[in-house]
Amino acid sequence: MNDFLLEAEEQLEPITGTILTKFHRLVGDLARDLNKEILLKLEGTETELDKTLIEAVKDPLTHIIRNSIDHGIETKDDRIRPQCHHQHT
Repeated sequence: MNDFLLEAEEQLEPITGTILTKFHRLVGDLARDLNKEILLKLEGTETELDKTLIEAVKDPLTHIIRNSIDHGIETKDDRIRPQCHHQHT
């Protein structure tokens, strides 16, 4: 049993150095291209996951982030309208 746990721990990888770095760049590039103000806040960045699991969730999470930015966040000009708050929450 202990050998199994040791082997499983060796396959763990911090998510900070893998997909999260990619997400910061993705959000920054999309924000600039779409003229949207976005601040990406990530919690749990010290979490470690199995490498296989990281690969499995990378594309679906990327799709969710892209979709959220495209359809869920207004442009700077739209946020300036009098009836809108200027900051996204």
